[in-house]
Amino acid sequence: MIFFTGCTHFNHPNIIKYCERPYPDIGSMERDMIWKWNKKVSYNDTVYHLGDFGFGSPQLLKIFLEHLNGRKIIIKGNHDHMSLKRMREIGWDDASKKRRRVWTDSLGQLDLTHRPIKDMRVLEECDWNIHAHTHQTYVMSWEKRIHVGVDSWNFEPVSEWELLEYLLGKGLAV
Repeated sequence: MIFFTGCTHFNHPNIIKYCERPYPDIGSMERDMIWKWNKKVSYNDTVYHLGDFGFGSPQLLKIFLEHLNGRKIIIKGNHDHMSLKRMREIGWDDASKKRRRVWTDSLGQLDLTHRPIKDMRVLEECDWNIHAHTHQTYVMSWEKRIHVGVDSWNFEPVSEWELLEYLLGKGLAV
């Protein structure tokens, strides 16, 4: 199965205050997000993380990655400062700088980005732009843009099938 998530901000205590996350401290947030991730994602699943994974040394971020199930692919966010090569070295199965295009049976052609795509010409080339970055608590950003950051999905990855169910419920998919 394929999952999407973003803006986990591991080891970033101020994110709780900035985004009004419902956690008393960074440790409880991290434990809850790891538990929720692993409850949904199996070893054989693929998770596309759409940036802003976490803060800290490569060694610390590697520890977080080691605790998360699945094949993990990142599209770098504005807070991800390691090189793509270094990201692969610490445990990402693959890494992209700004954008990755994937195909799913349920949702079609997807442009995966950290920031939402604003250029309508680029949006016309895909069925959906799946993004993070905005820390909004609602799912739809604008036309053809779906926010999958943890702030809008109960602090856990969202599957392609959950996205399809959401879109069907809004009358946006057939």
